[in-house]
This record gives sequence, C-alpha cells and structure tokens, in this order.
Amino acid sequence: MIPVGSARVSRRRRRGRVGDAIPDSVDSHFPIDEGSGSTIDDVVGDLTLDLNAPTWTSSPDAFGGYYLEFDGVDDRMSTTSNISQYQGIDELTVNLQFAGDDPDDYEFRDQIFGITSEDASTAGSSHDWSLDIGDESNVRVEINGTPYTSTDIEDLVTGDWVDVTFRIVSSEEASIFIDGDKKSSDSHSDDITSDGDYLLAMGAPDGSRRFIPGDIGRIDMFKKALSDDEISDYYG
Repeated sequence: MIPVGSARVSRRRRRGRVGDAIPDSVDSHFPIDEGSGSTIDDVVGDLTLDLNAPTWTSSPDAFGGYYLEFDGVDDRMSTTSNISQYQGIDELTVNLQFAGDDPDDYEFRDQIFGITSEDASTAGSSHDWSLDIGDESNVRVEINGTPYTSTDIEDLVTGDWVDVTFRIVSSEEASIFIDGDKKSSDSHSDDITSDGDYLLAMGAPDGSRRFIPGDIGRIDMFKKALSDDEISDYYG
C-alpha cells in the first residue's frame, strides 16, 4: 500500500470531458483533491467521508488531480454520523467519476455508492438507495432492497474514466446515465423520503460486506432530479 502522504501516478485516461466544472446547483461536491489522509470533504455542503484504506493516486485526468483506488477486499468510505442534509427529499441525482478495469472483478450486490440505514435490521428495506452490481453482470439502481433500472457492466467498467450518474424520483422514476447518455430508465413505486438515521457509503457502512473494486475521482450530489439535458451538459 502507498503510505499516507504519498501518491502513485495513474495511466488512466479520460473518455470525453468528464465533468470539468462544478455545477452551480450542486448540494454536495467531493473533488477528492486532498492527495493524502483518511477523509475527503464536501466543499459545498458540510459532509465528510471517512476512508478505510483506499490508495491515493495522482492523475491529470482525475477531477482534482488525485483519485482513490478501492481494492474490493476491505477498502471503503462512509459518513460516520446521520446525513440530515438528505432527509425529507423526494428527488436525488448522484454523479461519480469512476474507473474499473475488469468486469469479472465485480460481484453481486457490490455497492458502488448509496445511502443505508444505520440500523442493520432495516438496511436494504426502508428509504435506502444505491448504485450496485446486479445478478446478471449489470449495474443497477436498488431502492429499499428492490432492483430497478440497469445497464450492462461493460458500460461502466471500461478501463478508463467514465461519468456515471443515477437519478431517482421518489415513487416515480430511476435512471442511469454514462458520460451524459441515458442508458436505462424505469418506473417504480418506492419512497426514498428518509427521516431516520442514514449513512452515505461506498460498500456497507459497517465494513462487513459489499466492497467494490474501482477508482473514484469525484462525487457530486443534488437534492433534485437533474433533467436529461442538464446531465448531458454537466457530465457528457
């Protein structure tokens, strides 16, 4: 592992523009530009994600000049306290600058990014949402433990950077976009309006499962459903 305070150099390359600017309407923005340390900060809101062992890597093609490598074994990141900023909302858009190398490295229910209850007895059943791996080599949106819209894992895992965006409207629609292009969209009847104690995480917040291999170079979150045109303009 590269020690804290240093960073290896990446050979990854961009596919397209990959979100060079911060949209004015963003509610949480993690540029992942710290380059070292055990936390990353939301520079627009006031969230902090704690890191468990991912490797810092420098790259001119990552949004902030650095990104985090997750090994899929035990590396993860999560908030450690309730994310009250995202309670009571019924629309959500999340964007990640993501890179992965081999679709065969991914396993069923590996969690790329999501919100889950702090109470393990209700996790996956009440107001949870995530972008995770399905059981047919796909990437899907899961809401309250039920899978909805999905796209082929090879759309996401290309060996280079992609911008993956997922949009959820409570009890209406879930969609996935890659580099600004809509890959899938389905209707649903699940409610994402949360008023309990929920954590934001890549992998399960309790550190026991759902680890994902791959690299993250930026995270943007919106408390609204961006339009197709906005997603294309920001992340196409």
